[in-house]
Formats: sequence, C-alpha cells, structure tokens
Amino acid sequence: MTDIFVSYAHEDRERVILIVKELEKLRWSVFWDRNIPPGETWETFIGKALGECRCVLVVWSNCSVNSDWVKEEADEAKEKGRLVPLFLDAVLPPIGFRRIHAADLSDWKNNSSHQAFQELIGAIESKLSSSTLPSENGRDSVRRATQVSEPVLPKAEQGLVKKERSFSSGRLKTTSAIVAVVMFAVLVIVWFMSSKQESMPTGQASKAIVIPASIDAVKAKREAELRQKAEESRLKAEKEAADRLAAKERAKQAAADRLAAEERAKQEEADRLAAEERAKQEEADRLAVEAPIVIKQVAKKAAKKAPAKVASDSPSEAPVAPPAPLRVDRTSTYSVRPQFYNP
Repeated sequence: MTDIFVSYAHEDRERVILIVKELEKLRWSVFWDRNIPPGETWETFIGKALGECRCVLVVWSNCSVNSDWVKEEADEAKEKGRLVPLFLDAVLPPIGFRRIHAADLSDWKNNSSHQAFQELIGAIESKLSSSTLPSENGRDSVRRATQVSEPVLPKAEQGLVKKERSFSSGRLKTTSAIVAVVMFAVLVIVWFMSSKQESMPTGQASKAIVIPASIDAVKAKREAELRQKAEESRLKAEKEAADRLAAKERAKQAAADRLAAEERAKQEEADRLAAEERAKQEEADRLAVEAPIVIKQVAKKAAKKAPAKVASDSPSEAPVAPPAPLRVDRTSTYSVRPQFYNP
C-alpha cells in the first residue's frame, strides 16, 4: 500500500519532484511516477494505485486546473476523505474544491521550514494517521470460500465447539487490537524521532508543525488573498491598457505635430519665394522708372558737351581749296602744264 498518491499535471513534473523528495525524506512511500509497466493499462494502473493509497496529494497549478485527469482523481480522493490539496500557482481551484483549504507553496523555494510546507506535512500526517488498513473482510471471504467443509457433529459437541470458537475469537480480537495499538504507537514514535533528527539544522531545534486552529479562518484568508491577487491583476491590466492608450495618443499627437511642422516649413518656403518675387518686381519697377530719367540726364550732358568741343577746334589754318581741273594744251604736244586754281 502506498502512503501518498500525487495527482499533478505533466507540465509541472520538475516542480513536483522537489516536493516528492521532501516527502520521501520523511520515510513515506510516494506514488508519482506514472510510467506504466508492461502488461498494464493506464486506467487499471492508475486506478489501482489511487485506490490503494492512504492519502491523495492534489497539486493545483495553471495547468492542472484544466486537466480532466487531475479533476477526476481529486474528486475520487474527496469522496474517500483522502484529499490534501496544495497550490503551486496562485490559481482558483475547479468548482467543488474551492472551499477546501490548500497549502500555498507558490513561493516555496525547497525550504522544509516554510510555513505552508509545515502545514502540508501536518495535513498529510493527519490523513495518514486517520486512515486504516484494508479490512480483513475480503481475506475472510476468500478463506471461507476455499476452506474444506467440516464434518457435522452432534448438537452437544457443536455447542462446546461454538463456545470455544467464540472465546478464542474474542481473545484473538483483543490481542489483535492491542498489537495494532502498540504497532501504531511505535510507528508514530519512530516517525517523530526520524523527522526530528533530519529536520534539525546544525544542532538547533526544528520548528514545530503548525496546524491551523481554524479551517474556516484559513479558508477565509486564502479567499481574501485570491481576491486581492485578482484585484491586483485587474488593476495591473487596466493600468497597462491605459498606458497603451496614452502611448497611442502621444504617437498620434507627435505625428500631428510633425505634419504641422512640415506644413509650416512649406508655408515659410512659399513666403520666402513670394518675397523674392516681390523684391525682383520692385527692382524692375524701380529700374523702369529711373531709366528715362537717366537717359534724359545723359542726353543733357551730351548736349552740353557738344558746343564746347566745336569751339575748341582751331580755325587758324585756311581751308584748302580743291584742286583745279587739269587743262591740256592741245596745240602743243610736248608741254603740258597743270593749271591750278588761284582765286
């Protein structure tokens, strides 16, 4: 018979190993490795282990709350009074298990002195101490089915035999009860001494196992913590959504400012070009107005300078008269005299 059956999701295997090792240090037999041996089926192998265990440790996590196998195993453990739940994550258990207090190991760092882990150990010990070994009814029925029928005795002898059997059966029951009590006491003492020796760090006394005095108070505290965590998660989500919206608004405003700056730059460039065009036009108008005046002034200056130039020319030399036409004396062939004009 297995002491503890661990029901968990396959995704949490690495975290469950640490808990199993701590339980095995307390000399408890733990069924948690679900590798099916050859010749067995999943249903029969797991069902047999679940039915023969004395305590079912259900591990609630983000993965296990959605596992049908874990829910089914937890439901069967609840019906048989063997359920001991714990939290690996801050989650809400499935419907039907929310009123059952569970040890919170969401912040457990493999520390045997952790408060919640000590509560878990106390709850497991309580379940193991309250559980009983399988009844002998099955064995008695098998013995009765296989035993050889006894010969029929006379009534007087039958009465004596019945008395002897009743006396021997009563004495056997009493002896069995005494032996069972003694064995249970010895087991409790051995477990207590071994756990005390293993859990005493460097000669110091270990912390006592703390069992909550009021289950309702612990449940209320757990529900309040879950509500607080849910509220914190909700506020955090709302804050993140508000931050995202604010970031989007800032991005839109930055884009609008960038477009406005580009428009202003374009307008300033257009104004500059327009100012240059106006300056050019004003210069052209000014030149058009000043050109006739300059021309007149130049003409006046030229007119003033022309008579002075004529007067400055010297008339001392007489003008040269044009040459007289050549006269030819036709009477003489040899002498040809030019005749000059002499006025």
